[in-house]
Amino acid sequence: MARIKYSLPIYPFHIAAMGHVNNIVYVQWMEIGRVRLLNAVDMSVEEIAKEGFGPALVETTISYKRPLYLGDSVSGAIWISQ
Repeated sequence: MARIKYSLPIYPFHIAAMGHVNNIVYVQWMEIGRVRLLNAVDMSVEEIAKEGFGPALVETTISYKRPLYLGDSVSGAIWISQ
């Protein structure tokens, strides 16, 4: 089973009007994880697109534990379960 962990910076343009990371950024971070996982198993998005396939987002569920702010660190983990 492929599994990777990754860390990402929080940039000023990630911050929403309320001062914390905008919720759409979390989806972008998950997409970064997905691309990194595909690269780790030698299935780059570019290569699978040449074959007429591509990753599709079927469902997204996010449980926000606490807000993230500029200066915080963020890490993620992603794996292939089936």
